Amino acid sequence: MAAAAPAGLLFGVTPVTATAGGGLSAMVADLRNLVTAIADSGVDPSGVVFVAAPAQAVSLKLLSGPNFDYGIAAANITPGTVIAVVNSASW
Repeated sequence: MAAAAPAGLLFGVTPVTATAGGGLSAMVADLRNLVTAIADSGVDPSGVVFVAAPAQAVSLKLLSGPNFDYGIAAANITPGTVIAVVNSASW
């Protein structure tokens, strides 16, 4: 009998659909929707870190400005991808 594998990182996570149209307003809407989904699930969103493909991470860092309170990290993931991750200290 094969051993059961543990649930993956995204097990039980409902994906947030990307905003159509692209551009800055779509990016803003996408980030807002990710943080809203986290908050709506009862998790404090103050510890959110956005993990993005390198091109998206650079864009986020350049466009976010000094009042952007969330972390941004680049990772070798599918181009165009941005994932919101919550620091476990926020739970």
